[in-house]
Amino acid sequence: MKYSGNKIIDFIKKPITIMNHLISYGIGMIILVVIVLFIGVFSALSDDSSAVIRM
Repeated sequence: MKYSGNKIIDFIKKPITIMNHLISYGIGMIILVVIVLFIGVFSALSDDSSAVIRM
């Protein structure tokens, strides 16, 4: 009886750990995308190649 209880616990524990890993990877990807977009937006705003140079 104890062995079947361990199988049930393992059956429940595996999907929970998989979901925790997926959530942590997803949050990591979201943070990475936000950082890349932040750098991209401010580098585009600081780009002065569109400025008119008069001589």
